[in-house]
Amino acid sequence: MRYLKLIITAILFCAVGHAQGRKGGPGLLESDTGHRWVESTLNEMSLEEKVGQMLQVEYYADYKGPNSKEYHQLREEMGKYHLGSLILGMHFNQSRAVRVSPIDVARISNQLQADSNVPLLLAADLERGVASRLKDVPSFHGQWHGARRVKLVQ
Repeated sequence: MRYLKLIITAILFCAVGHAQGRKGGPGLLESDTGHRWVESTLNEMSLEEKVGQMLQVEYYADYKGPNSKEYHQLREEMGKYHLGSLILGMHFNQSRAVRVSPIDVARISNQLQADSNVPLLLAADLERGVASRLKDVPSFHGQWHGARRVKLVQ
């Protein structure tokens, strides 16, 4: 149980920055107010909610909007399972990736944060660069391939 509390505290510390502008949010993490907010939030959570904070599911930035069926389904999952983290995914259309704009990602991410009871830890799989997920951003794909061929000297 002690490790569970440590893990959830770490997750909340990572996500706490997203809630600084939120009413009743933690404020600056380094402050006493931030630490009190984390402790208070943990103390108010049930075991089920704490376990949910360690779960991560995929979300997409190409939802038609916060009123779309797909977005509502994600919000229901967030509430039902008390999700603590989401990872940006992408849809495929006829074997091609559907990439979205950075503005779309920001819009959906901000809406998800606003709809969550506890600040979310948002993630993205970007080892091939931001351009692998988003359109209209610089691509650094060639540098990644060059780094693969580097031989380590012993």
